[in-house]
Amino acid sequence: MWLLVVLLLIVPLVELYVIVAVAGSIGILPTLALLVAISVTGSWLVRREGLGVYRRCRQMWAARQNPTDDLLDGLLVLAAGLMLLTPGFVTDALGLVLLVPPVRRLVRSSAFAPLRRRLSVPVGGATYAAGMASDYAGRRRQRVYVGEAVLIDERPPPTLPGPQGSAPRPPAGS
Repeated sequence: MWLLVVLLLIVPLVELYVIVAVAGSIGILPTLALLVAISVTGSWLVRREGLGVYRRCRQMWAARQNPTDDLLDGLLVLAAGLMLLTPGFVTDALGLVLLVPPVRRLVRSSAFAPLRRRLSVPVGGATYAAGMASDYAGRRRQRVYVGEAVLIDERPPPTLPGPQGSAPRPPAGS
């Protein structure tokens, strides 16, 4: 929690410092034009990368494979988009770097490794973790249990109250 508070206080101050330094070097209007150009270009790149991630997820689902890595890529592309929408050069640079697929792969493997260890599940002598193909990828195993059903309670099922579930009434007067 304290890390979030520090980031919310320090990041805007660093961004403001860098914007003022760049504006002092190249001027206010070119600085604002550069910030807008980076945001527009970044949003286009986020859309392109996001659609690519979506397509890969759909292909993995159609092939009955686990799309965990692609879903994590989508999460990282979303984070990059949020950074690119935040005005400032530092967050824009981090967002643009995060849009590069090899960088995303590196961040995914290092940042989400503890999460994968937590999500590993022992099943039938083998351990399956998030992102592992397991038997779901292509080879579908079906277990068939042969058995016999035995009726234990031979009482008739209860009838529902009302005209649909009740037994017919004998005629009046008989």
